[in-house]
This record gives sequence, structure tokens and C-alpha cells, in this order.
Amino acid sequence: MRTKLFGLIFLLFLLWLPALGQTGSAPYPIIFVHGLDSYDSTWTQTMDTLAKYLASPYSSNSVGHFVLNAWGEEYGYDVTNYKGNNNVLGDLDDDVQYYTSDIANGSIFAVNFKNFWDWTLPAIYLYDAATPLGDNQSLSNQSSIYKQGYALKVMIQKVLSVTGAQKVILVGHSMGGLAIREYLQRQEGGQHKWWLYPTAADGHRVARVVTIGTPHLGSNYMNLKNGKIPSPYSEAIRDLRYDYDDLTGHAPNPSLDDGVYLFGGVETYVPTSFHNQDVNCNGYIGDAIDGINDGDYNGASNPNMPLPGNIDYTWITSSYNTNFDDGIVSLDRQYLWYEGDTLLTDKYHTLEPGDYYSIIRGLDEPYYGNGAYELKLGRTIRGFITSQPANKPLSWAGGDNNYDCDAYKVICSSPGVLKTIIGGTSIANSGLFWVYICNSSYVIIDSSAISTSTVTLNTTVNTGAIYIFVYGYAYSTTWKYPYVMKPSFVTGVEGESNINENISFAFSDPYPNPTKNYTMVKYQLSKPSDVSIKVYNSIGQLVKAVDLKQQGAGWHQYDCNLSNISAGVYFVRLKSAQDQATKKLIILR
Repeated sequence: MRTKLFGLIFLLFLLWLPALGQTGSAPYPIIFVHGLDSYDSTWTQTMDTLAKYLASPYSSNSVGHFVLNAWGEEYGYDVTNYKGNNNVLGDLDDDVQYYTSDIANGSIFAVNFKNFWDWTLPAIYLYDAATPLGDNQSLSNQSSIYKQGYALKVMIQKVLSVTGAQKVILVGHSMGGLAIREYLQRQEGGQHKWWLYPTAADGHRVARVVTIGTPHLGSNYMNLKNGKIPSPYSEAIRDLRYDYDDLTGHAPNPSLDDGVYLFGGVETYVPTSFHNQDVNCNGYIGDAIDGINDGDYNGASNPNMPLPGNIDYTWITSSYNTNFDDGIVSLDRQYLWYEGDTLLTDKYHTLEPGDYYSIIRGLDEPYYGNGAYELKLGRTIRGFITSQPANKPLSWAGGDNNYDCDAYKVICSSPGVLKTIIGGTSIANSGLFWVYICNSSYVIIDSSAISTSTVTLNTTVNTGAIYIFVYGYAYSTTWKYPYVMKPSFVTGVEGESNINENISFAFSDPYPNPTKNYTMVKYQLSKPSDVSIKVYNSIGQLVKAVDLKQQGAGWHQYDCNLSNISAGVYFVRLKSAQDQATKKLIILR
């Protein structure tokens, strides 16, 4: 294990904050995917914890209910053609059926595969622990990962439709993590099979993936749990195995005898003791299957259908005991060795979905511009500051992994003024110290230090992408105190935000710049106001402060002495009683 206890930031979301004028929401909704022989309630503790920060907590209407083996021959057995006998998706003879009630708008969602199908009606019965399994009903959460990938596509499509979001975040436990990878990786005929938009670079519409306790490289331990697993010979168990060495009734795999779903091979390599050998669920036995992993078992996804490179991945692993496993999955099989970040916890396998602290830390928004979360103008979001991976401190942080950066972007369809408000219920405890506004070339065009009060920046911007980088320093409790941010368009019309406001002053670029010993700060006030000038270094430390006190309306200038400040990049903050602005300054020696 190369990394452990990675602190990460997560985008949570949202109390009523009068200072920001509205409730908040997540930039992207989260979908939780449960594991083997489980259902949506396995996530209750984590979802309850997240819901405390959401404007609209999740409910029964936040769950997408599926049956994955609607036309099973008997209890535990799976019909293999997910399209049904007519080979057409979307009708009653399909093996994958979706409950007719649509989900409600929100920020937290889950899937439930543990439902029943009564083929005498036909109809779905939603899972109830007190409902016995009858002769005319089939249990579906033991079905193939292939069909789970298709069901996840349906769920993503419904969530995006009801929320209007551009992307989703996926969190999977155990086999649920493999369902996520199935959705992202599966290709047929050189095209992505499950993506909503198969030919688009981001056609998957996924921003981040977090898995916990997932047997990415397989697990053979499940067949020893016969007393807890309804069918040890189900499609799911077949797909989770990394080899069949301890089983009989299979043709030898000429390579490494690896499990066909995970590492590839011909379907006839699958032992006949399983309910079927039809790994790709097309009603035919004998196809060559592309595994989701590299067949050479080097801890990587299949290079012929790899994980998309425009998604951030966090693999949460667990070492529950001295055997270096979580009681079910070996530690070295719970993550891909060279893709994504890892985080180590110490929970038993079935308790991992309730490990909300680790999951929250895994929900880390990118710190770099190319992966910045896109925000809708006029919406409020909430973010948390926590430590970065111990072996991956930010490049400018001097090796200190407690520095954190959250990257966002907004799209402006016309020139104008971007108003960014950032605050929170306890700014002093949030870890915040600075916010930067950058243009599409990542050049800083505005910034502000943040200490104990809400900050408002009014930044003149051009058409296109504008990036917002929020910086903080993490302590053990900073994740408990979220910051809240709202970007909106002050002049012009952008989405829901059409605010006409006058900026209280104009602030010209310091001159000369670059400079050695002094620079002239020139500004204009629209009305009398107290004025201060502060100079900060690149990590937010105050190096010079000047209190100019009361200044009248009109133009003013101040010659700022910099002779006792070392060379480097600095930021000059001009603040009046009504507003503030920041300019970049370079000092030479």
C-alpha cells in the first residue's frame, strides 16, 4: 500500500445561510451503489450524515429500484439475455426492469437491486426484509455485473434528467464499485457500450468515483460464506472471482486461469457449476470476453478499454486484521495500483458503507484547473478543507500536505463583472485563507485573503471560462466547518443571476510592476470611505498593512514602500467600507 489515510476535500452542501441569500446544493449529485447481497439501506449512516448539509435531504423517492433477473427460472437463477427474447431493450421481456415511480430532485441518490419480480403478473415487488421469497418471485442482487452496469446507466440518465445537472459523482461499495467500472469501461465494437453519449470525451457524465472495499482485482472468499450468500454459484460470485483453481467443471484457461469477467477469456472457461457461463448476458455461451482489468494481473485496468482519464478516482481500502484484508477482500486487491488515489481505513467489509468519515474524505474535488467542478452562476455550494495525501502535497506547499486547494469554474457568455461571495457559519474554523480568480489562461485577475468574515469579490471578466481557486490550511476539525460560496454575474444576464450593482471603487494596476522598492497604488472612490492597503505573499501571509483612514470621493494615489520585502509574487489588497479588490504584484531584487 503506497498511501494511506489520505485527507481529501469533499463537496458537501448546504445549510440556510442568510449572508449568501439562499440555500445551497451540490455541484453534482451523488449516487450510491451497494454491494453483493445488499440494498440501498446499507448506506443509511453515510447518507444521513451527508443529508445534514443538504437543502433537501434524501427520501424513499431518492432511490432507483431495479430488478436485474426479472425472468429467472427459479430462486437464484438468472436469465442471461438482458434484452429479453425479442432482443429489444425497454419492454416487459427484458431481464433488467426499473420500478415505474420516478425519483425526486435532490443531491443524494442510491440504487437498490434487491427487489423481486413476480413473473405471473408481471410486476416488481420492492424489497421488504419481512417479505418472504415466494415461488413466483426472484431475487436480483446476485445478478451479473454486466447487467448492473446497464442499470447504472439508466439511473444516471434519470438523475441527470430530474436534477438538470451536467455530471454525477459515483460511490460504490464492494461489487458496487465494479458496477461503476463496468459502466465506465465496457466497450463493444470500439464504442462505449453504456455511456449516455458514447462518442463524446465526457459522454459518461461522471465527475468523480469513490469505491470502498471493492475487489477491483477479485476475491475468491465469497464462496466460503455459503451461510450468508443466497447463491454461491450466482452470476455475481462468478464475476467476482479472480480464478477458479479450487472449482471443478471448467475448461482450463490457457493463460493464467484468471476469472473471465475481471481478466478476460472465453466464456467456456467458467465452471459449469455456476448458474450460467454467459458473462456478457447476450443469451449465447462461447464469446471471448474483454476483462475490465489487464489480463497480466499488474494491478491496472484493461488498456484496451481503460478507465476514462478525465475522472478523478479514490479507492478506499481497509485492513481490518493482521491478515491484511477487510474480512472478505485482500488489501492488495482493493485498489488499482497505478490509477487513482488510495485511502486506508480499518473497517470490517460489511461495515464499510457506514464509514462516512472515510467516504467524506474520499469525495475530493480536483485542485487543478482541467478538472475544476463547473458551477452554475447564481447557485450556492459548500466545500470543506482537509489534508492532502501525505505523499502528494501541492507543488507550492513546501512539502506540507495540510495545504488544500479546491478548483471550480464558471462560464460567462459575455463580458461583465463576476461577483463571488465566500463565507460560512464559522470561517475562522474552516481553514480558509485565500481565494483566487483566474482567467481562462489561469492568470490571476483577482484575489482576497479570508480570515474571519465573508468576502465579496467583484471581478471584471471576459467571455469564457473563469476559474475560482479556494485555498485553506487543514486541521483535525476543519472538515466540520464548511465554507460556502456563491458566484453570480453582476452586469449582463447569466442564467438565473441578473444583478445590477455599482462597484464602490476602481483600482488601477500598481505601477511600476514588476518593481524593486516601491509601487504606486491608484484608486477611485464613488463616495467617502475608510481605506486600507494590505500586501500578502503567495501563501496568504500578510507582509505589509497601511491604514489610510477616511478618504473622500474621487481619485487617490499612494506610494507604497516595498524596500523591506523580499523578491517574489505578492498581492495588493485595496479595501473600502463597501468593497475590495486585489492586484498581482511582482517584486524584484
